[in-house]
Amino acid sequence: ERDAATDARTSLSDVKNRLEYIRQGNILHLILQNTHTIDDLDSVIRQFEMQGVLEMSDILGGRMKRNIMRCMQNETVRKWFSPGWRLYNECNILEYDKKEGRYTEHRPDRVMTDGKETIVVDFKLHSLKDEYFAQVRNYISLLRRLGFPDVKGFIWLVLANKIVEVS
Repeated sequence: ERDAATDARTSLSDVKNRLEYIRQGNILHLILQNTHTIDDLDSVIRQFEMQGVLEMSDILGGRMKRNIMRCMQNETVRKWFSPGWRLYNECNILEYDKKEGRYTEHRPDRVMTDGKETIVVDFKLHSLKDEYFAQVRNYISLLRRLGFPDVKGFIWLVLANKIVEVS
């Protein structure tokens, strides 16, 4: 009986940890997709505090803000969140699948172009998976077929503050 109770508690703990991880990812995406430039970050965070989405008294809220602010010091990230880009956040790209006879919807986290180059970024918390690379490669291919110039793709592990270029 003790083993079953311990297993149940462990399983419940795993579920809570997984739900917290998903919550962190969702909040992170909300903040970043609503941040056009670095100067917008404080007001975006305040907006989510007022809406109750993010509580800065919560450990997660304070940690999330500190991590994002730390990441914004990265030269590449600063460039991505600088003025001068035409920005497409969470935009839908429809692709017709001839085999299936239907449209498939794709939603890159951040697409930006200045007319000379195009950058697509997929936000992740802190781990890499093969499927993430395939997803970004597909975004790159779709954007090239749509005529966007000089498309480059990246996976940004926000909490680890690591950027991985996808080729």
